[in-house]
This record gives sequence, structure tokens and C-alpha cells, in this order.
Amino acid sequence: MSAGVITFGEKAGVPGPAFFLPMVESKLHLSLVNSSGKVNLQLSAQNTSGGGGELTTSLESSLPFSFNLACTFGIFNEDSTKPISLLKYYSNADMVTTPNDWFQVQDWSTKKGLEVTIRDPWMKRPPEQFGLGLGVASGGPGDECKAGGGSDQDGEACVVAVIRFNGQLLASNVSLTTYFANGTKLRTTFSTSGVTILKVPLSVSLPFTEVFAAANYKELSAGTFGEKNYSLVDHWSTTYARLARSNQVLV
Repeated sequence: MSAGVITFGEKAGVPGPAFFLPMVESKLHLSLVNSSGKVNLQLSAQNTSGGGGELTTSLESSLPFSFNLACTFGIFNEDSTKPISLLKYYSNADMVTTPNDWFQVQDWSTKKGLEVTIRDPWMKRPPEQFGLGLGVASGGPGDECKAGGGSDQDGEACVVAVIRFNGQLLASNVSLTTYFANGTKLRTTFSTSGVTILKVPLSVSLPFTEVFAAANYKELSAGTFGEKNYSLVDHWSTTYARLARSNQVLV
């Protein structure tokens, strides 16, 4: 049995103020999907040190699996000079054993809203299993690893960020920010095709390296929510990934 942790705050993976949790707890939909089917998960609020708080759940599953969350926060209009927005959050922490597992995990996703995943074609895996899942040939202007760089550049690992909207690669301008395991910002880039190559620090001396990423897509779509009108849907998606490579791959 493992624990799943949901945090809500400005820093990735770090508990935010506990008073935020009642604002989102009832709006969250959390599920785990594997080869046996889908299970909806329940959350409970936990206080942390310094007035922080997080939501936790229990999960039990073999790999690979899809672990995803969706939340319609509501109308947001902090700045009266900007369009009234409907704010939506999504998050996932999908786990795979080989790069080709991503094809199956994609099929398990809800295919609703914004989704970002981090995929490592050179991940540590049994020697007899090799596949790239989704290839690394992007060549987009937001790529942090340039063409021909292979598995690493400048002492950092090259990985693939895949951004999908309603189950399809998102061919629009989307901002993409990566974060260290402690929640501090690494760097920000963008995607115009739904596929971007990222550079992330990776320590081969550890069992795995944790990394977070957040994508933002503003959809020009008008509607009504809670009897209030909006002209824009502000989609935010975060992901958590564990990256592991053998010492022979990253040098």
C-alpha cells in the first residue's frame, strides 16, 4: 500500500496554507487506472508543520498505472482589467516500467482537459526491453535539448514533455515550467506542437530523481458557471515524475 499526496500552493510538491484545502477538497476528482480498471480514490486533509496542509489518499497498484486528478475551481477575476476566467486544474503522477508503457497509459487517461506528462526514452529498464514510446524528434522552438543531442546535454538529462488537450496533442502556444523536488523553479519554456524536449538535472547515484512540471493553456471559450459568465477557460496542469537511468547512459 502506497500513499498519494496532493498539495495546493505556489511551490510544486510543497504543502500550501491549510486554509486553502476546504476551497478545493470537495471539487477534486481523483482516480487510479491500471490494467484491472479504474478506481475512484478518497482524500483526507492532513495538517503539516508551519500551518501547511495536504490531502492524502491510499493506493495499491502494480506498474504501469495512471494516477490523475481534475478540479474545476470556479470563476476567477483577480484583475478587473483582464477577461473573466473559469479556472480548471489537472494533475497526474503516472508510473511506467518501460517507455512503451506510455501508449497504454495514454489510453487510460480521461482525455478531458489539459494533460502534461514527462517521458524518458532512456529510462532504466530490463536490457531485453527497448522502445522509445513517443520519439524524441521534436525540433520545436521551445526545445531545451537541441537536435542531435541524444540522451543528455550540458550534464543534464533530455526528456520528453507531452502536452495533450482532450486526448490530442495540443498545437497551441503553451507555457511549461519545470521544478526541482523541493518545489523551487528550474526553468520555463513553451510548446507549440504538444511535444517539447526538456533538460533536467539527474543524479545517477540515487534510485530516482523527482521532477515536477506545470503547463498553462488559455482557451478562448465563453460560458456560464454558477450563474456567472466567463470569456476564457484558464487550464493548469501539473505532473510528477520519477526519472532513473543506469550509470552507463548518463555521463
